[in-house]
Amino acid sequence: GRLDRDIHAVIDVLKRTGRWEKTILIAVADHGESLGEHNEFLHGDSYFDGVVRVPLLMRIPGLPGRAEGVSPLVSHVDLLPTILELVGAVAPAGIDGRSMLPVMSDDAAEIRRTALVEGGVSWTSRDAMRGAVISPPWALLRQPLMCTAGRPEPPPAAGEPFKCLFNLDDDP
Repeated sequence: GRLDRDIHAVIDVLKRTGRWEKTILIAVADHGESLGEHNEFLHGDSYFDGVVRVPLLMRIPGLPGRAEGVSPLVSHVDLLPTILELVGAVAPAGIDGRSMLPVMSDDAAEIRRTALVEGGVSWTSRDAMRGAVISPPWALLRQPLMCTAGRPEPPPAAGEPFKCLFNLDDDP
């Protein structure tokens, strides 16, 4: 597809110019797509797995690649401290992120136990804030979409989001 061709073009230029062995390459999405799951056809109004679990690909010179993915819980906020550690810089004090380098060499490494997800397609007041708290095996979602598509659930108060609690081991 188009993305494959674009990434190949970047890699080709890096190799032709002698920069491939000096370049950290990171590809990450900001969100996924529901594509009809949970009766949502776009993105931004729910925090189900198809929207919040996104691809993250990293190629780091000097580190061996992996044919399989790794599954520790990480967040976009972990990108900055990871990049800073790779280039030998110190992360600013008080930032939320943590370097992801430990998971690249140790399958048992843990970066975080909880990840916060926020966003939405439009501004909402603090009282109606949407998002998710993911702390395996639990995920707590606050969103305008119902928790269980196709099954009636009591509507929240006017202007309030639905609150959904899932055990990820039972209902990933």
